[in-house]
Amino acid sequence: MDCNESISKDDVSVTWETLMGNPQNSESDQLAVARVLLSHNGEVFSERKINFAQGAIDIINRHYS
Repeated sequence: MDCNESISKDDVSVTWETLMGNPQNSESDQLAVARVLLSHNGEVFSERKINFAQGAIDIINRHYS
């Protein structure tokens, strides 16, 4: 669904996960993924996962492959 209406901050939901999918971080499993939901009138029109660690993982993989 496309949204051609203005949205407010109440229409944006962000939850965080670790690389292992946990909502709580620990020393060995840090928060790295944001799950972003955009909605309008209670209907979600966009859902995305943004992995903030992927760039570092790609660099390590290129270096050691």
